[in-house]
Amino acid sequence: MRGSLVVLIVVALAGVSTPAAAETVVTKDAAVVYLKPGEASKVVLKVKSGQQMTVLRRDGRWVKVRVRGRTGFIPRTKISGGEADEPVERQTRRRPYVDGRSTDRGWGGEPPEDRRGIDAVDNVDGDDPEPRERPEPRERIERAERPRDSEPEVAAKKPSRERKPAEPRKREQVTVRVDPEDPAERTERSARKPSKRAPIEEDDDLDERPRVTLASDARLRAKPASSSRTVAKFAAGEYVLLEERRGWARIENDVGERGWVASDLVVADGVTAKSSRIISLGARIGYSSITQGTRTVGGAKGLPDNYNLSTSGVVALIGASAAFPVKSKLYVGGELTYIGIKALPGINYMNQTTGITNHSVDVIGVGGYDLRNKLGMVAWGRLGFHYEMLSISDVTDLTKNTAKLPSEILKGFTFGGALSASNVTKKIGGQVGLDILPVGSRTQTKNLEDGGSPSTTGLWLFATGQYRVSKALTVDLGYRLTYLSNTFGTPPATSMRGHTGTDVSRVDVIHGLQLGVSQAF
Repeated sequence: MRGSLVVLIVVALAGVSTPAAAETVVTKDAAVVYLKPGEASKVVLKVKSGQQMTVLRRDGRWVKVRVRGRTGFIPRTKISGGEADEPVERQTRRRPYVDGRSTDRGWGGEPPEDRRGIDAVDNVDGDDPEPRERPEPRERIERAERPRDSEPEVAAKKPSRERKPAEPRKREQVTVRVDPEDPAERTERSARKPSKRAPIEEDDDLDERPRVTLASDARLRAKPASSSRTVAKFAAGEYVLLEERRGWARIENDVGERGWVASDLVVADGVTAKSSRIISLGARIGYSSITQGTRTVGGAKGLPDNYNLSTSGVVALIGASAAFPVKSKLYVGGELTYIGIKALPGINYMNQTTGITNHSVDVIGVGGYDLRNKLGMVAWGRLGFHYEMLSISDVTDLTKNTAKLPSEILKGFTFGGALSASNVTKKIGGQVGLDILPVGSRTQTKNLEDGGSPSTTGLWLFATGQYRVSKALTVDLGYRLTYLSNTFGTPPATSMRGHTGTDVSRVDVIHGLQLGVSQAF
């Protein structure tokens, strides 16, 4: 009983088959791999002699292979190894088409290869009769048996008769109808068609587009957003890289299917592809308006205690920014911005015009998180330092500075945030943001102070719209609002400002609208 059980187990194990290893072949000579069977098909790539390939399937005289991460078809006559060396089974006939005639059937003399010799008349089976020998013509046999010296005598007895030249035999025209939709016939026509392609160069890959490797199976999206619909599923492997956009890569397979996949799933040159860097330089010019409202507790109405002043001017902005990916969704970088405002004409008081110029510089460090949606949105955190100088023309000459306005310097650290969207539409993007000054120090021209203990809080609200003229050049339209709340405390006795009250305060509001361009690098 035990012996029978052992026998059954051995038989069962013997019936279990192990998975077969993938079949590999090599090229005999330099060859071309085509997208589809047939020499008229699109060329996928060219390979040199001895190139190893993996066989995917066989289709007549064509073999589908994978080589260097790409798939295509190659004639089996160009490869060796595996089943490629086995003879191609031909469709042969064991008997002639017509008894007593040739087993060949072809046009123009030579019969086709698969209708020649033993392949055409292979009568090895016992059931088949021996092939007939073609009989010699009777006249040829008699002439061969007749003695040479008797030929003239026969010729003498037989009256000479002039023979008419034989009319050339007309070849019967046969019309062969071919089904153009038959894939086999298309392949044959492609094979018969002479190739006009350039000579093969070893290792000449016609598709020079960059290629990347998909680390794992992934779903491809119609747009660069995780919420977009799925258009295809790609297995892990090598693909063509078409473009990259803010954490997404657009890839294409060998048969033309394409779509978007997250960049962290794509490997290029052995390194995971991250979001692309963002470097730009821009300049804008536009219009600005400046207003100041000064209030003094207990002071007189009007100058110098309670008054409003306003002026307009031109504004110029120059900025540079850079952000570099540190992970698939994270950026770090910085911004440097200069804004200059020139009041035109200035402050008019007592028949005198006082010129005002404002200069400000912001140095800001930024960190970004790519939201990876269809708008291409990135959330930014901002931490920086603000420096601003308000310059009054002839500030110490009170005959020209009749309003007794002081020059000022404002300094302080800022923090804030921004949200950018690069793909609002195909051509339009934008950014909005806010920087806050929690506490800033302000100094004024000596002897023209508004108070003995000045401090400033404020904010800057900005918005920018961008229109892409080209991949790197954009036209920018920007708006910037400055709001600063200043407290000065009690005026010092040495000040010539002339305040009659206490607790002086002032609110500064600046509106700026600029138009310009920026260049990405």
